[in-house]
Amino acid sequence: MAVPIPPQLVSPPSSTPSSPPCPVAAPQVVLFGGGGHAVVVLEAARMAGITVAGFLDDNPASSVAAVIIDTTRPRDGLLDTHSLAHNCFDTAPPLCLGKLNETNQLDNRAWIIALGDIAHRRRAINAAQQRDALNTAAARSGVDLRPASAPGPKAIIHPSAFISPTAQIGPGAFIGPRAVVHARARIGPHAIINTGAIIEHDCVVGENSHIAPGTVLGGGVHIASDSLIGLGSRILPGVSIGHHVIIGAGATVLGDVRDGTTAVGVIRAT
Repeated sequence: MAVPIPPQLVSPPSSTPSSPPCPVAAPQVVLFGGGGHAVVVLEAARMAGITVAGFLDDNPASSVAAVIIDTTRPRDGLLDTHSLAHNCFDTAPPLCLGKLNETNQLDNRAWIIALGDIAHRRRAINAAQQRDALNTAAARSGVDLRPASAPGPKAIIHPSAFISPTAQIGPGAFIGPRAVVHARARIGPHAIINTGAIIEHDCVVGENSHIAPGTVLGGGVHIASDSLIGLGSRILPGVSIGHHVIIGAGATVLGDVRDGTTAVGVIRAT
């Protein structure tokens, strides 16, 4: 005679979901800019589980407005399949919320600069920071401003990037696909560490500087603010790069570079 199996030992049907439902509220961020770099930031944000509430751009038909992500394509395990299963992954194009100077559209959401040009990025940073500072000061004095004070700049890190546990990533920074930020490196606010760039140990990358795809910074390199290190450049360990510097694509930097310098090729101390 068969022995009945207690109900608590019976396996649930295979259709029963084994993972919890999608969180109701995901972090929200607004992009400043809607061009090519914004497309890269948008995809990284979504893959990191961050909701892009929209973008600010003077052209509402910018590139990012046409981004529709095909969730049926394999993505080497980088895409959160749990989010897909629960319809958490936002695949629709983001909405244009207004022009670049319409910082009131930030509402109570975080933001990131998604413009490529360093000068344009600096203007947007200043505008957003002024808006946040005014709202914070008003809140402290008891004035109820609308919109409410936003959370401020938010860093976005692509899921495939490697970030050392001893590295520091500043608010509003962007770390692209396959980038590496090694031990004790410090990435300043609003800096870009682009696709496949390598930031070795003890490097410092200043505010709003852009380390272009494929660039390698040797250990202990210091990059000041608002500088561009071009595609595939190599900077030897211990070198210091000043403010507002442009290093051309493919350059090899052997010595320190002064503020405001534009240099290409093999670059010795300037």
